[in-house]
Amino acid sequence: TDGIDGATDAAGALVTAETIADSEDERAATVALADNDVYPFLEARDALLISGATGTNVNDLRVLVVPE
Repeated sequence: TDGIDGATDAAGALVTAETIADSEDERAATVALADNDVYPFLEARDALLISGATGTNVNDLRVLVVPE
């Protein structure tokens, strides 16, 4: 990321099992995803990555899923 992607100040988010800790979080995440509005959900859980402008332009995305 260049730190200023899209219409928000977030460069991305770091989501772990603790981000969605219980069924209430799971319901809230489902609604946020369905509404295409996850920023408030992630902000409330301190999961957003806000770096500010980095001066780089990168287009790689890596997702790691670790089964339990």
